[in-house]
Order: sequence, then structure tokens, then C-alpha cells
Amino acid sequence: MSAFFFAMNRDGSNFDYEIADSMMSQLDGFGDDFSQLVVKDHFAIAYQATWYVPEEVGEQQPLKNDNGEYFVFLGRLDNRAEIIAALSLSQSQTLSDAQLIWAYVLRFGADRLNDIIGPYVFIAFDARTNDVLFARDPMGGRHLIHRICNDFILIATYEMALVAHPYVPYQFNSEKVARSLAMQLETKTLGCIDGLKPVEPGVYVQLTKEQETTRRFYKATPNRRIRFDTDQAYAREFRRLLKQAVARRLRSTGQVATMMSGGLDSVPIAIAASQLESQKSRQHHALSWVFDRFSEADERKFSEPVCCDFSILQHQVNCDEVWPKFDHDTDLNPVNPFNIPYSEFQQETFRRAQKEGINTILTGIHGDILYGHTHSIIYELVGAGQWRRAMDLFKLYWQETASKPGLLKNLFLKPIRPIRFCVQYWRRIKPIRSPIMADDLQSKLKPTDHVLEHESRSAVRPRQWQNIFDGTAGSDMALGRAMEAKYSIDRRYPMRDRDLCEFMAAIPSTQLIDGLTLRPIVLNAFSDELPNMLKQRNTKTSFESVISAQIADDKNAKYWLSTSSNWQRYVKHCYFDAPDEESAVQSLVQWRCAYYNFWQRTCYDQKRAELSNHSK
Repeated sequence: MSAFFFAMNRDGSNFDYEIADSMMSQLDGFGDDFSQLVVKDHFAIAYQATWYVPEEVGEQQPLKNDNGEYFVFLGRLDNRAEIIAALSLSQSQTLSDAQLIWAYVLRFGADRLNDIIGPYVFIAFDARTNDVLFARDPMGGRHLIHRICNDFILIATYEMALVAHPYVPYQFNSEKVARSLAMQLETKTLGCIDGLKPVEPGVYVQLTKEQETTRRFYKATPNRRIRFDTDQAYAREFRRLLKQAVARRLRSTGQVATMMSGGLDSVPIAIAASQLESQKSRQHHALSWVFDRFSEADERKFSEPVCCDFSILQHQVNCDEVWPKFDHDTDLNPVNPFNIPYSEFQQETFRRAQKEGINTILTGIHGDILYGHTHSIIYELVGAGQWRRAMDLFKLYWQETASKPGLLKNLFLKPIRPIRFCVQYWRRIKPIRSPIMADDLQSKLKPTDHVLEHESRSAVRPRQWQNIFDGTAGSDMALGRAMEAKYSIDRRYPMRDRDLCEFMAAIPSTQLIDGLTLRPIVLNAFSDELPNMLKQRNTKTSFESVISAQIADDKNAKYWLSTSSNWQRYVKHCYFDAPDEESAVQSLVQWRCAYYNFWQRTCYDQKRAELSNHSK
């Protein structure tokens, strides 16, 4: 995974080379293929590269032209043919993605960024006028952070590059840490480090001497509705879009694998990838977690038949003993003061991929957000005139649901717009108290509407719309980049494909859940390829037993929980003794607090000392 930063003194004074070099040192882990630091007059631009697609091999960024303009880019262009045609270039040209996008921006400006498909961030800088343009793709596939003030402009793909600048303190956002440790979802995009602001997905920022302009260039249409005559029509379109999403992500300098479980997100991705790879006489790989000790979490019975049927080379990664043991091997990201226990499963997977010569991994992560919040399903059926189907579905839910009041609330009250507005208003004046977060900190956090609250009101499923387009998934992807970079892995997310996401947000809820059947559209789309055992599966694997057992066996976790009280400013101590909380949740919160203590002592404090010594 590559990285870059841009820094400029706005008063025109020469940029200190030692500061630039210190910032550059924070990018060392992001690639060995190419590295360049440009320090000239009042600005500095740095680029650290691993080349993952063939067209960028040998490329040296930042790009520069004879007019004193610079361009630095991180990401992938997935609709190269369309951009090449728009630029009236020959299809045989082998320009890199960065060169194509820069040419596109120079010709059409920022207002046509919506035409560019793929995960990306870039900075365009004119050294003659000091004009700066930077942007992030609509689905948040790459990360960009910035700090702008009267004295300087700082922009980077990795926070630590900016922390190395003397005017950016290495101090964490208390709200971000608190919400994470208390396992509370955010309603807006928060930067981990105080003073640094993430660029929202689908947004560009344009800086000139006179003004700063921030504009959202991408906005999907929330009131869009897709209606086909048959389930088969929905399935065909889903299949086409998923295969397109996978095809867009197969361009690679190395071998490609799918991080494959036995579920209905990763399995169709692996099938599509294997079919597309076979057309080019290449074998697809699969990386699968397996468990001998925890049979309830083992999915070999689902994944092995698929790999056999489609000649996929499966690499099984045993995770029985893979656990963050709070030692030198524990993943420590200096911009991520919290962790999830099974992130070590991912790290073990990356180790195995590197060993097998795999540098590109497809994943079904974030598939869940495409299928959620189908509370409006009864109203949708009634609105479509399908009264009989609506009644049958309600009877089924009534028979299968233990909490009848909860069922009525979810199916008949939650979808009604005036009720949603009332609930939203009530939460604003009397916010729900977290049972986990410390009271004094919680009282300082003002309740806010979701960043896409207003926009999502006309969507089929407002909460689903928010989850897809609010940037949270992009932030989640960004936090994994540092770990991936250690193993020269580029993880790619077909379920974050823009065309696929827009489609899933616009189709009826009956395509997302049919009675008690999960993901019916997937079952219909891949009915000929899925083994019968997988088609009959209607539950997702839980790793709760694995996590609970390993937490219970982890003596280091207990030590770090009691070693210091860093976490107590964020989490109620009495929460751990609360009788009304599930023990599994308590254990997980305790583990996260222990990890925070370990991280602060062995990562944060050491990094602060390192930065302090470097500044001297």
C-alpha cells in the first residue's frame, strides 16, 4: 500500500528539509518499490510506493509538468476505457492511472470528478499560484487527512506523516477513543488525532489565495427506485454488477486471492473471480480461516466444495492459537488506539498470502451493510399491491418472533417518517445514555444527527443508506492499511463498488430478505454454482465462542487491564460488575480496555518520545 503527503508554508518561507525528512520517515512502511521526497522553496511533496497494478510499475510520483504543476495520486482507476475515450486517447496507450486522472483533471477540472470510478485520493498543486486541489473518491476507498490554517497546508494519506510536523500535536480525539472503547457507533466522521480532519467521501477541496471551497461532487439519488417484473431479473442484474465489481479489482502485478469464509458474501466473489481468472488462464486462490478447536466457527464444510468445484487453490489458515497476546507480535497502529480481537486472524492471513506470493486480496467485508434495515418491508409490499404476500410475511414473523411488541415497533412504527422525526428530535433533547461510557465524558458529547440524516429521508431504507454512503466503511478500510502494508498486501472490496451499492440501495427489501431467508438475491443469482449445503444455510458464523475462550485464557489481558487506568477516563468501571450486561460483551469491553493500556504504553508513549527526540 502506497502513501503520500503534501505540505506548504503559506507565507512563502522555505520549507525546512529536516521537517520534510521527518514526515517522510513516517511513510517508510508503505512500500519498497519507489520513494521520492521533493522539497522546493516553500513546499514539500513525498511519495512512498508499492506498485499493485501493471500500468504503475516504474512510475515515479509526484508527477510534474513544464508549467510547474505537481500531481500525486493513490488508488486505482476502474473505468480506464471511459476516461481514455473522454480524453480522445488511443486505447493502446499504457498511461498509468495517475497520469490519466491528472490529464482528466487538467482538461475538465474538479466538476467532472464524478465520472471517475474507483478508490482514489489525489492532490494537484500549482507551484506558480499556490492553488491546491485535493479529493477523495465517493465510496471512501482511500483515506485523506488534512489540516489547513493561515500558516500552512498539510495533507496526507497517513496521519503520522502530519504528526511529524512540529505544529501537529500527537494527541488523540477523546470522543473517537471513547466511542470505540464503549462500542458506540459514530454519527459523523471523526479523525483519530486532534486537529486533523478527514476528507469526506465524494468531496473535493480547492484552495486558492482568495478562498477555500469544499464541495461534494458525488451524491447518489436517495429516492431512486429499481423495479423489475421478476426475481430473476433482479438476480441477473445483481450477478452482472457483482462480476463487474470483481473484474474491476483483478488488475494486479501479482497473484489474486479471495479472503473466503463460507458465507454468501465472499463465496460469490470467489466464484466470480475464479471464472474471470480462468478466462485468462490464471488460477484463483482462496485464503480461509479454519478452526480445529472451535468447530462451531469452522466453515470448511462450506468453502471446500466451492474451491473443489471451481478449481480454486485454497490456503487454510488455522486460527486456533492466533490471538493478540500483547507481545512484540501484536499489531500496533499509532493512529489506531483500539483493536478487535480477530484482527490478528487477518494479520495471520496476510502472512500466509505473502508466503504464497499473493499481493492482492478480495474480501466480502462490508457486505452486511447492503442487506440491513429492512423494517419497511411490509409497507413496501402493500405499496406494490402485494397484500397477500405482506400478510403471509407478517404471519411468519409473528410466529417466529418472541418479542411481539418489538416486532410491531420494527415493522409498523419505525418505517413511518413522522415517527422517525419524533424519535430523532427526542434523542436530540434527551440522548440515550451509554451503559459503558464514563458519565463525565458522555455529558460533554453533544448528540448530533447523522451526517446523512436529511439526505437519507427519501431513501427506501434510510439507515441502510446512511451505512452505505456515510464514510464509516471507508474509515474502517483505512485503519487496516498500515497492517496490510507490512505484508505488501492490497485488500480490495467488491461490496464497496459504487454501481453495486447504488443498486442495492434502490431495490425492494424482499430482495435482501425473503421471510427468514437471508440474501435471496444472491441465492437466485448464483443458484447454479452454489452447493446445496450453502444454499440451505441461513445463519452467519459467529466467532463469539472463539473470542470468549481466548479472552478467558489470556493472562496478559488481565495484567494490562489492571496495570494502569488510562481507560477509566472513557469507560465506567462499575460497568464490569453490571448484572444486566451479557458476559461476552463485558469480556470484549474489558479486552479492548486492556489493549488500550498496552497500546498506550508500548506504542503511543514510545512514539511520542521518538517524535520529541527527532524534533530536538
